[in-house]
Order: sequence, then C-alpha cells, then structure tokens
Amino acid sequence: MKNTLTNQEVFEKIFKEHLHVDNYAESIDVLFGPRRKNKIDYSPYYQRNYVWDNNKATYFIESILLGTEIPPLIFFKNNRIIEIIDGRQRFETILRFQNNQFALTARGLYVLKQLKGLTYEDFLKSAHGLIDKFLDAKIRVIEFKLANDPPLLPMLEDRVKKEIFSRYNSGITPLTRSEIDNAVYDKDDLNQQFKSALKKDPALVQRISETFFKLRTANGDMTSLADIMGFIRRFLVLPLYPINQYAHGHDRTDILKRLYQKLSDDCGESSREIVGRFFEKIDFLGKVRMRAEAAGTYSHRLALECFLWGFGVLDQEERSYSLTDDLADCVVEFLAANRESYADESTLFRKAIAKRFAKTAEFFIDHFRVDFSVYVNADDEARECLRNLRNVDDTMTKLSELEKLRL
Repeated sequence: MKNTLTNQEVFEKIFKEHLHVDNYAESIDVLFGPRRKNKIDYSPYYQRNYVWDNNKATYFIESILLGTEIPPLIFFKNNRIIEIIDGRQRFETILRFQNNQFALTARGLYVLKQLKGLTYEDFLKSAHGLIDKFLDAKIRVIEFKLANDPPLLPMLEDRVKKEIFSRYNSGITPLTRSEIDNAVYDKDDLNQQFKSALKKDPALVQRISETFFKLRTANGDMTSLADIMGFIRRFLVLPLYPINQYAHGHDRTDILKRLYQKLSDDCGESSREIVGRFFEKIDFLGKVRMRAEAAGTYSHRLALECFLWGFGVLDQEERSYSLTDDLADCVVEFLAANRESYADESTLFRKAIAKRFAKTAEFFIDHFRVDFSVYVNADDEARECLRNLRNVDDTMTKLSELEKLRL
C-alpha cells in the first residue's frame, strides 16, 4: 500500500510541476510539411483505428475550405517524437487527402458540390487558389510536454499520456443542431439583436416557449435560447419560400439558411425595425393563444406558426395592418371553425404542411384582400430563384464566391 501511494504521489507531482502546456495554431502547410509530419505518431496503440469513410472525410475537407472552426489537435511531445492524444481522424484525413488516397464525394459535399470527384492532385493542377486556401488554413494545437531531467520512466510517461487521453475522450457531449447554428450566426448583427432582446426579457422567452414550443416538463421549463433563435431565423424568411416548395422538403434547411443570410446582409439599419415588428407579432399570437384557452377553443402551436407566416407575407406586400383585440378574436374564431385543417396527425408530412398553410392563406385573403397565391404556390420566377439557391455553378469555385461562404 505504501508503494502504491508513493507512485500516486509521484504521478501527481509530475502533473503539478513537470507538465507544460502550449497552445498555438499552425497552417496545414507547416504542420504537414516533411520535417514536422515525420515526427508525428498519429496512431499510438491507445488510439482507435482510422474509421472515417470517404463521405465523412470529404465533409471535413470541405469544412477546412469553408473556414469552419475545427477542434484542436492534442499532442504529447517528448524528446523523440510527438504523439497525437486526440484528433487522429482529423490528422489522418488531411494526410490521406494529400496522399491522394481518396477523392471528394458528392454525399460528403454540402456546399461546394462542384468539387465532386477531385483529388488533392487535381487541386494542385487546376485549383491553385483553392489549394492555397487549404494549405493556409490554421489548425489549433494543444501540446503537452514533460520537463524532466532525467526523463521519466516509460511506465510513468505512458500513464501520463493515457491520463490526458482519458480526460479528452470522456464526458464529451456532441453539439445539437441548434447549438451549431447558434455558433454559425454568432457574428451576425441581426441575430445578435434578437438574442440581446431575448436575454433582456425573460418573459418574452417564456411567451415564445408557451406559444410555439412543446414545454419540456410538466414544470413548464423554457425552451433553450438556441432553439428559439433557430425558430426566429426560420420564420423571418419563410414568407420568401413558397409553401408548396417548402413542404416538399428538398434542401429546405440549406435554402432557409441562404434566405436568412441574404435578409441579414440586406437589412442594414432596418434591423431594429425587423426585430420590433417580429416581436409584436409574437406578442399578438401569444394573446390569441390565451384568448383561445380562456374560451376553451383551439390554438395549436402549428396553427399559430401559420399565422406568424401570414403576417410575414403582409409585411412582404407592405400592407399595413393593426394587431388589435378584434383581430385576435377573429383568429380565435377561425381556428375553432377550421380545427381539422390544423390537426396534429402527420404534421411533418408534405400534404399536412401544405394544407394548414393554404387554409391560413384563406383567412388573410378574406380579411386583407391580399393575393397569397405566389406565397403558397411558386411561380416560374420563384422556382428559378430556388434553383439558383440550390445549385452551385458547375465550374470550379471562384475565390470570391468561396470567400462569401467561409464562416
């Protein structure tokens, strides 16, 4: 028992006094240069084998080209070699790509579709701008090294490495889609104005949770801010997306993101007005929900979403309207009389989505005399716009276009 305690004390002393940590970023060109690359052991015995298929490897290479932040590589350095504690899949993917061991796949490319089938050698031959972007991309490195004289016994050094490995590979929870989106839009001014308003007004967050989301527990827990921001971005631009095309679901998420980005780029100084008008509609529909509940009638969250879309269409048409108590009563009566159009069953199926939005359009046509046809069924011009959003030029990506896509 005494010997074991002594070994533990030695182990703790190493971590406290002899383990140094450096945090830096290096370009792929430097990190994978011959002199540096040959000193790195990316497959120590405690690491799992390389498991990424070509689709996942392609997605990772595309992420680098788009400037996406990727997790750091965790190194352990001694006098002989550098071992990768965490990040083997990422490191070996770059190595395999540079060695022409796989070509970029169509399924792995989410944005740069025109790169399908290209290898690293193809990049060198015909895509000099892209290869420069790739080689200049910075990768963060966290490097552990021991300052010991004499060097540690192999058994103790091995224990230190495995302790670091264990800490970096336990208790890690993957990000949700909402959290990823939240990070992507973190520098977006319009997004930040919405988020700031929500943080200042917890009651507003509560109203949105109660009106448009299923409460997570019987105690009435509020929806996460990330989920609410995703909801806001979607309904800001849904009036720009004809419902029959939206309901079909093809590339829906990608198109909504592009539409939002265009809105954000174009709004300029009107961003405060956009935020204010959106929350006015939120408050109005919260009032509709409470009046429906008080009257014992119907006001499902999906029905209220449709009305949020409808008022967004009025904004697109620059039609003035007042969110009065009388209008709220009209909405309550309409929902009660047309409950079957907003039925819960199969809410995500194309026909169900199209049915409830088309029924909602009837309300706005009747009350505001606005032609909703182009917002429900895409005309030729709208279809052409959507095709342009879906399709990237078949020629090699221009550097100016790539800059716009980089995160």
